[in-house]
Amino acid sequence: MWLRYANGAELSPVLLGIGWSGIGADVQPFAFLCSEQGLVQRGADFLHPGNPVSMGREAFLLGRPPGQAVSGPDRAQLVLDTRALPASIRRIAVGVATTHPTGSLRAIGALRGRVADLSIPGGPDVAGYTNGVGYAAAATSVVVWEVVHQQGAWVVRATEQSWVGGLPALAQHYGVARGA
Repeated sequence: MWLRYANGAELSPVLLGIGWSGIGADVQPFAFLCSEQGLVQRGADFLHPGNPVSMGREAFLLGRPPGQAVSGPDRAQLVLDTRALPASIRRIAVGVATTHPTGSLRAIGALRGRVADLSIPGGPDVAGYTNGVGYAAAATSVVVWEVVHQQGAWVVRATEQSWVGGLPALAQHYGVARGA
């Protein structure tokens, strides 16, 4: 989905939300702010609970601890101001991962996502996604949303690409140096 209105105006800031039915699932949100090649350029562009805000404050990652009640549909959110992103950021991957490398995403149950327009009071949803199928026992992380800059505009799509090896393996794939 293009992050633009029919009149050409850019949809920004936006909220990329992720929710799941397994409230006690031990998972954490993440976001990778990447170059055109799909690689993180510096450790500060890997957002996670220990580093939830991007260097220029154009991206904020929010998550709820396992078992904590939420008042809305999301257990994890990325608030993103695409107009403020540095020109070097061209791809963003957003998802959740188990907090333990031997864990499984099976505990999260049904996964859902939404995109909300935060430039309008009340932030109406402009896109949504639901998966009620679940994950293989080996899956330990999943990229739910991908935001890509192409043809002069930002596009968001639900990818639901699951990974084995937890967040460390996924971070390595995106070029995050060990210990970042």
